[in-house]
Amino acid sequence: MDTEYVARPTETLTFYLTLAGILFGALGVLTRRHRTRRAGGGLLLAVGAAGIGLAWDDWTRRVGRHMSLTALKHPVPLNDWEKRAIRVHVGQLVAGVVLLW
Repeated sequence: MDTEYVARPTETLTFYLTLAGILFGALGVLTRRHRTRRAGGGLLLAVGAAGIGLAWDDWTRRVGRHMSLTALKHPVPLNDWEKRAIRVHVGQLVAGVVLLW
């Protein structure tokens, strides 16, 4: 069965902002320009935080307690998409903090 996957607009935006953050960060490191490096780090940090927020949004909606901390009282296992999203966005957070340091 051949199924086509269409990316959400937030996934596409996250991808482009991540690429921009990586390019700015690498350019800033290679040319020793602190502002450029920090711009890349800021982009990665922002995208990482937003992505974790989107994963939280999806998970709490599935639990039935949308955007509420009470979802932690009624946990449901994370699905594959949520696990992948958390891994990727935590990596972006770490890379952003390293570049901002």
